[in-house]
Amino acid sequence: MRNSRILFILFLVFWQCTEKNAQYTLFEMLDKEHTNIEFNNKVVSSDTFNIIEYLYFYNGGGVAIGDINNDDLPDVYFTSNQGSNKLYLNKGNFKFEDITLTSGTAGKADWSTGVTMADVNGDGFLDIYVNNVSDYKGLKGHNELFINNGDLSFTESAANYGLDFKGFGTQAVFFDYDRDNDLDVYLLNHSVHDASSYGPASLRLGTHEKSGDRLLKNLMSEGEASFTDVTNLSGIYSSRIGYGLGVKAADINNDGWPDLYISNDFHENDYLYINQGDGTFTEDLQKRIAHTSRYSMGNNVADMNNDGLQDIITLDMLPDSPDLYMKSAGEDKWQVSEIKSRYGYAPQVVQNTLQKNIGDGMFIDVANYASISASDWSWSPLPADFDRDGYKDLFITNGIYKRPNDLDYIQYLANIQNLNNAAENEDKRLQEIMKQMPTLKIKNYMYQNQGDFAFKQVSDSWGLHQASCSNGAAYGDLDNDGDLDLVVNNVNQSAFVYQNNDTSSNFLKVKLRAGKYNTYGFGSLVSVHSGKNTITEQLQSTSGFQSSSEPIAFFGLDEIEKIDSLEIIWPDGTIQIVAPVELNATLTVQKDEKGQKAQDRSGQLIKRFEAKSIELPFCHQENDYADFNTQFLLPYKTSTKGPALAIGDINGDGLDDMYLGGAYGQSSQLLIQINGRFDKLSPEVFTRDKHFEDVAAEMLDFDNDGDLDIFVASGGGQYEEGNPILEDRIYINNNGNFTRYQNFTLPRKNSSCLAVGDINSDGRTDVFVGADFTFRDYGKSSESYLLLSTPTEYEIKRSPVFNGMITDAKWMDYDRDGDFDLIIAGHWMPIRIAVNDNLAFNKTVEIEGTSGLWNTIEITDVNGDGLLDILAGNIGLNSKLKAQKEKPLKLYISDFDGNGQSEPIIMQFSQGRYIPVVTKDDITRQVSAFNKKFQTYAKYAEEVNGIESFVINEDNKIDSLEVQELKSLAILNHGDGTFITKALPPSTQVSSIHSFSIGENGYIISTGNFTDLNINFGLLDGSYGEIMQYDNGRFEQLTSIGKEINLMGQIRNSGVIMVNNKEYFVFVPNNGCAKIFTFEYYFKDDKIASF
Repeated sequence: MRNSRILFILFLVFWQCTEKNAQYTLFEMLDKEHTNIEFNNKVVSSDTFNIIEYLYFYNGGGVAIGDINNDDLPDVYFTSNQGSNKLYLNKGNFKFEDITLTSGTAGKADWSTGVTMADVNGDGFLDIYVNNVSDYKGLKGHNELFINNGDLSFTESAANYGLDFKGFGTQAVFFDYDRDNDLDVYLLNHSVHDASSYGPASLRLGTHEKSGDRLLKNLMSEGEASFTDVTNLSGIYSSRIGYGLGVKAADINNDGWPDLYISNDFHENDYLYINQGDGTFTEDLQKRIAHTSRYSMGNNVADMNNDGLQDIITLDMLPDSPDLYMKSAGEDKWQVSEIKSRYGYAPQVVQNTLQKNIGDGMFIDVANYASISASDWSWSPLPADFDRDGYKDLFITNGIYKRPNDLDYIQYLANIQNLNNAAENEDKRLQEIMKQMPTLKIKNYMYQNQGDFAFKQVSDSWGLHQASCSNGAAYGDLDNDGDLDLVVNNVNQSAFVYQNNDTSSNFLKVKLRAGKYNTYGFGSLVSVHSGKNTITEQLQSTSGFQSSSEPIAFFGLDEIEKIDSLEIIWPDGTIQIVAPVELNATLTVQKDEKGQKAQDRSGQLIKRFEAKSIELPFCHQENDYADFNTQFLLPYKTSTKGPALAIGDINGDGLDDMYLGGAYGQSSQLLIQINGRFDKLSPEVFTRDKHFEDVAAEMLDFDNDGDLDIFVASGGGQYEEGNPILEDRIYINNNGNFTRYQNFTLPRKNSSCLAVGDINSDGRTDVFVGADFTFRDYGKSSESYLLLSTPTEYEIKRSPVFNGMITDAKWMDYDRDGDFDLIIAGHWMPIRIAVNDNLAFNKTVEIEGTSGLWNTIEITDVNGDGLLDILAGNIGLNSKLKAQKEKPLKLYISDFDGNGQSEPIIMQFSQGRYIPVVTKDDITRQVSAFNKKFQTYAKYAEEVNGIESFVINEDNKIDSLEVQELKSLAILNHGDGTFITKALPPSTQVSSIHSFSIGENGYIISTGNFTDLNINFGLLDGSYGEIMQYDNGRFEQLTSIGKEINLMGQIRNSGVIMVNNKEYFVFVPNNGCAKIFTFEYYFKDDKIASF
């Protein structure tokens, strides 16, 4: 019995210890009784001032963390929208004292927003700059500058320094833009909703005294303690259409000069200002970034993958929860997007964006690839190494006290009868409107960086699960234990103070002490070197949304046991090396005034090559057809497949020429090579046939007369089968004169691709013509066919194995029996092989696990083993679509409402259930009967769970297709009829691949992009062209083609062509100009190799 009691006690002790360990989290939220921080940003609406009158009413306040008294304990300042701002002195051990009144930092403005700590006057003490909203709806005040007196008191001195801006303030960033060793300042402001804020993008060239941003130059280095406005001289926009919610100063392009990224809410573009080094900036966003967030809020800039390049993070308001997603307003209708484009605005997507810097200041949004695109109504992104593993994690504040984007609320507002019945007078009506707007608290998000842009959502497991409406946030080592703690400002809720309990890894904290007027070294680039590892931080206080973090450079070092050196590039461009460096310590570095100038590194951090081009006289001109105007559920436009490209010696002079197919209404062209250039040739028959939409072309000797003819496939989902406009054509070459082949009429289908080869070994070329889906019946395949030569003519052969939503096909002797088999790829289907059995195609072999959205395939010996392999271009991993074998993407096709027309509904798995990818509005516009089934968005969000939720008539047949694989692959041939799949490099997975080109030396160039998507699927524009090779059992990305060749468009076709005995590559975009390049050199490991 006694032994049993002992065992029971031991069990209890073990169980309690286990429970304690199970409850351990990286962060612990400390209550106000412990910290003495009793700050609550209480925001109370009235009949005259509320979210209806001022859309940013619930944007909340900011947080600043910094050591105001130089006792090595960071202090905390909060801004309040309607109450007193607060300053808390850090007394150690997470004990704080409210010194607001004695320090004189409460502020006198009616409405405060952002806050920044910086040593504005260069005396070695951090000052506090507060942005305020004034001269709107009766709000009074101006921006305030609290100069630190060095004795825990401050003097408000904004007017003395010329920093007393009056208007709609958001945030400030202090930085040395002209590298004269003092801190200049950019004032971020925001517009307010009125009719004058809308219009063409050219409105940004105007100025507005209240909402326009400002750049002010610090004159201290010239002996004057003041700032002067240089906005108009600097190239900075200062208009009424800038809805500035985020600002960050960083060296975006690695040239040593600080640049600026500005995130703007609503329709206005974000601004990417590149510092020209002469006191001016060039706004360069659309040349460097393909798309941005739609409702851009807070932003940040940091090196997220330790490659030495600064990446950009911008937040938006896309819900992660399927319930919220289905009842929240999101993307514009496509018509609105088209109008914005015509007005001159850049593409936008409602999601967070993580712009990966690929070198030369060029960016690719990888937020969907990184799984951080959706974190609901998000404000402040804070990238920092919270778990000290050597990679910067990402903390995001979240929530808004009232949700004006709730679709049922929007419907309520639109219902005039409801408004009229809501109250007898305007005041009561407004109260009712406010009452109907939902209130919702949501947890903040923490993403753990696991390397290579892979992030894991760890909010709950790290102890950050508290629901709130959080806005500004900042980090700092509040208890000096070598990790980063968090402070969060909430609306109508006490502020959060999170203690970081990490003890598992090594770290280094670096404090900088620079010159007389930039004492904290703002803008310095600090790098830790250890073996092959380098971690880089650019020191700046302004960070996230309306906030500033502790001005230190913090490095998590994981298991690194020795630092080789610490490298500092100071704001003036001088470089300083510190060694040795102690681990797990705080290192204070004083600037060496004798330091050498650092070199411009803008072109050094990525392997490059020289590209030489030849001008091509052809630009594809896509006709304007509104696919989504009648087919609301289409995943993408089906009318923009071209242009077609065919390469061959069309005139028999031994030189390669090109055929380039036009869109509807555009004549196709021949480009004839002459002395290293290409001259345009437009035969009369091409002009007569310009009403066709060319989607694929091949040069072949169809009539067996010794010269090349041209076979052209016609397609486009906008035409009904049987329409003459869908007829494929054969142009017979008779000594340079081209005529249409008239011996028979080819099928009039929605053709998509051609595969040519002599499959019956009779010396004549046979042609497989692949077809996509049938007219207005997405998901149901059209009928592909084989044009097979006979002794007298050609015959058309069909087989069920040819069918599917075919996008590409190639001939290959798969089973090594001496004849060609047909490799077929398409959408909503696996890659499959139609086996040639004495010209009978009755058997198929499907490559397991490859059901995908395939755009292109290429046959080549990838691994050099003498066997032909398959390169397959898929839609990639960087869209809003997600799929895997256990949880595939699903397409359902049925005539749901019995009107004789089938409808496609695409669904994907999200947090335990299948939901449509498109919105309720799109579904009910296509099938109006669903309005009765789902009368509110809330009911829709609650009830939708799989296709069963959309069944109206139980007798209706529902067909289904699925996708398990979204990655682009190499399918390696074992030679025994089996294959193994290998994913192409991550750089190829961030966009949709539509073409491969294979160089003579085995290098592979992939190109693509797909922006003609239903906006609910995102924009696939992340490919600048990737060069890769397969070596030692794996793929290696050699480089992105990047800035040397601007391939930001939708590249539909590419090919290899010889010019002057050199290998050139042709790239043909939809609705863009064809490009041709040769790559003279490729730099790798300091060796120069011909490419």
